[in-house]
Amino acid sequence: MSPRSLVAAAAVVAAALVSLSAAATAECVPGEFKDGWLLEQETKGGHTVDRHVAKSDAWLIDRLSREPKISAASSFPDRVTARQVIGLALSPDKTDLDDWATKAKGGDVAEIRMAFEQPIGRLVQRGTAAAVPAHGLRLFVMADGTGRCHLLTAYPTTHQ
Repeated sequence: MSPRSLVAAAAVVAAALVSLSAAATAECVPGEFKDGWLLEQETKGGHTVDRHVAKSDAWLIDRLSREPKISAASSFPDRVTARQVIGLALSPDKTDLDDWATKAKGGDVAEIRMAFEQPIGRLVQRGTAAAVPAHGLRLFVMADGTGRCHLLTAYPTTHQ
């Protein structure tokens, strides 16, 4: 084999190893949802904390008046609750979501819904003036095109 062929072959092997390494580390759903995970998702374009964590009933009602296209506004009581229920919803689907993310194009979105026995937050429907307990969770993750994804949003709902 000529030196040029050896260099070309080495480049192909190196590219394959980089590709395998990236595939091995590609992860949409973390193995553990640490305390700062939700805030990290906000830096990647998510808005769960900004719009759905620790919001008062008055804030939710005001949001409905500011945003006429949404039918309801909801909030988790705190960041700990939000992180816990999001983790409960994502963990069972980790393998499927990681696989989806490796094949998805950047900007593709996956949705997950889950119901809980106990309320996970509060929700105000348009046309009402009072919050009701929310027992459902709806969340969306967005692929980045490299085998990873981020939490776009997650919020309590009245049903799954």
